[in-house]
Amino acid sequence: MTESVDVGHKGYTTPKSRHTLLVFYKIHSLQSFFVFSSSLLLSYVLLRVLRALLVLVAFEVEQLEEEIRLFEVRKTNAKRDLGAKVKTLEEEVDRLKVEIGRALLRVSYASIIICRSTRPYKGPLMPLSSFVDRQDPTKRLLRLDHRL
Repeated sequence: MTESVDVGHKGYTTPKSRHTLLVFYKIHSLQSFFVFSSSLLLSYVLLRVLRALLVLVAFEVEQLEEEIRLFEVRKTNAKRDLGAKVKTLEEEVDRLKVEIGRALLRVSYASIIICRSTRPYKGPLMPLSSFVDRQDPTKRLLRLDHRL
């Protein structure tokens, strides 16, 4: 008895009687349409806002990741530079130790020559090699000798 009539909305059909058609149209068109369309519009706006916020957050995260990467590169470079400086300083210290040892050896040779030339003869002197520190030849330190 009730025939279906298309009311203009895709997929919606209503009964053919006039009274039910008006009631359905009021309910469907006024209430449902505005509620659904306003909720759809609100959902669309919220979706666009959330999408924009997501883009901003992704951009901020990308910038922070770039800053972290640059900081890591700077930290690695600083460690490498510091390691190179420490190595250079260690080499300089070793070079200075050798120079100090050579200077002490020259002073000891000079003092032995002075002692030999100024003291009266009391017997043989110790050879010069006995004055070199055999534990660490780079230092070339003199041992104390009471006969000098």
